[in-house]
Amino acid sequence: MDGRLTKRYVLFAIALSMAVFAFDLMMPLGVAAGVPYVVLVLLGYWAPGRREVIFLAVGGSFLTIAGYLLSEPAGPQWTVLTNRGLALFLIWTTSILVFLQKRGQQQLLDARRDMEVQFTERTATLNKRDQQFQMMASNVAGGLIYLDTAGRFQFVNPVYAGWFGLTPDDFIGRTAAEILGNDIGAEVAGYLQDALAGREVTYEAVRQTTDAGARDVQVTNVPNFGADGLVEGIFVLVTDVTDIKQRERDLRESQHSLAEAQRVGRMGHWRIDNHTGEIIWSDELYRIFGVDRDTFTPTLATLVALTHPDDRARVHDLRQAEPGMDEAFNIEYRIIRPDGEIRVINGQGRPQFDGQGNFVSIFGIAQDITERQQAEVALAERNRLLQATINAWPGSVSLRDADGRIVLISDHLADLFGRSPEDFIGHTLHEALGEVDAETVDELVAKVIETGQPILDMEREPPRFPGRWFIQDT
Repeated sequence: MDGRLTKRYVLFAIALSMAVFAFDLMMPLGVAAGVPYVVLVLLGYWAPGRREVIFLAVGGSFLTIAGYLLSEPAGPQWTVLTNRGLALFLIWTTSILVFLQKRGQQQLLDARRDMEVQFTERTATLNKRDQQFQMMASNVAGGLIYLDTAGRFQFVNPVYAGWFGLTPDDFIGRTAAEILGNDIGAEVAGYLQDALAGREVTYEAVRQTTDAGARDVQVTNVPNFGADGLVEGIFVLVTDVTDIKQRERDLRESQHSLAEAQRVGRMGHWRIDNHTGEIIWSDELYRIFGVDRDTFTPTLATLVALTHPDDRARVHDLRQAEPGMDEAFNIEYRIIRPDGEIRVINGQGRPQFDGQGNFVSIFGIAQDITERQQAEVALAERNRLLQATINAWPGSVSLRDADGRIVLISDHLADLFGRSPEDFIGHTLHEALGEVDAETVDELVAKVIETGQPILDMEREPPRFPGRWFIQDT
């Protein structure tokens, strides 16, 4: 209540008090003239505050007593006192009721004010959260969607709409079939039914977009339950997993290529965890050792059991050294497969350490070199026979490669130079002897290699080596 209304209220209250007081003085004491003071108290209903109600009650009580004292005596005294007592009772009863009503009214006003403040704060909070959500939805990498129970879009973030060259408003109130085509509508229908039944569902799909072509996406439908426990709508999160899928395809291709390379090279890899002792074999290792992946558990003990008895000591010694080894190792050993076949294995490994330098595992490879070793043995045997053959030849014989390096030389020819055959293998004659005569022979050998034609009965024989020379590129 402003100042002018308050002033008018006070003046009206004073005028009403005087009027009631004058009326009281005019009436005989025997008449219940104190009762009109209740009207003065009722004026407190329009008072600006609760204190005014008390002031009016006090003023009414004072005037009631004053009227008794200033009025001319009349009627029985007990009647007069009873009337004045009832008047005071009514004044204070009314004032209390008005006071309580004013307090209740003030509490309602305070509650309303608090509700308005809370509403304003909550509205501001909701607006802020909505702005934050809009910002998040606009910058999230995938799609954020909300559908009603009829499958119609109620919210679509700009990122998802942009995939199809559209705006979010283009989606609102429409279904996936209407926007993306009947095929997509039929594809998502079953998943939407699952979500409407209260089940969260995740699936993968491909979406043809205008900005990036075909996208691999992962779609998650989450039902939104209302207070009554019924599904009110569906939250949809669409994540672009194109890069992940491509990496998975690349990884599968790499793993396939690695497995194929290991199969062709008859090589497998393994790893021993230093903390758990677990041993992991690649698929090729199971094939090399002739065991079934589903029934065989690779351990150091089972490896030793598959090792040839004559090689077990070396493998066992390596096994004992592994926990503390800090250098790479290379070992050849034989195994006996469950079917009785003996294979030769070349094993290599090196320790692995974490960022703090702690030993964490051993990684290595195992290659079946049985055929290679057999070929090396056969080649060594052929070389032995060839060496025996040229040694039996009455002349002196040597065999050189395209670079003029000696790969085979007879004992007789080596003796002419006062050397052993091993001094010549892998070297040119000049590298082995460093003599002028050797240079002459090397020049002739180079000429044969260049022309591809043999030299028979050289016109100039190398000094110190008379005889008939036959030099031919083979």
